[in-house]
Amino acid sequence: MAGAVEPGELALDLELAEKTAFRTLGCLLYGMGRAADGVFWWRIAAQYGDQLAVHCLAVHYTAEGERCDAARWAAQAQDLSAPGRLPELAPDVRPGGAAELARVLAERYDGEILLTVREAVAARPTADPGRLGVRAVRGRGVVRIR
Repeated sequence: MAGAVEPGELALDLELAEKTAFRTLGCLLYGMGRAADGVFWWRIAAQYGDQLAVHCLAVHYTAEGERCDAARWAAQAQDLSAPGRLPELAPDVRPGGAAELARVLAERYDGEILLTVREAVAARPTADPGRLGVRAVRGRGVVRIR
C-alpha cells in the first residue's frame, strides 16, 4: 500500500509532537507571567528529551539564583546538544533574561501559536476567569492555577 506508515515511525512522530507541544505550552504560560506553570511543562518536555525545554529550564533557574538546579539542567543541556547551542538558538538574549529567553524561543519556534494565544487572552472578558485547578509540581509543593 502506497504511503503506508510503519508503526515505529508513527510512534516517533507522536513523541516529537508531544514534546514540542509540552515545550510550547511551557513557553506560552511562562511568557504570560505564569512561570511555575511554564516550568512544569518544560520539565515534562525535558523528560522527553526536548533540547529547547532543557535550555529554558537552565536559564530560568540561573535567573532565579537556584545554582544547583541551574547546574543540573545546564549539564543535561550539554548532554543533549553541542556546547554553545543556546546562544545559537537565541543570539539576542542577554544572560539572565529568563523571561526574555522564553519569549524569544516561543516566538522563534512557536510564534504562530503564541500570537494566537495572546489574541485569545486579549479578547477574553476581564471578569474573573475562575479557578482552573490545583496541581502538585515536584519540588515546588502545590501550585494554584488561575
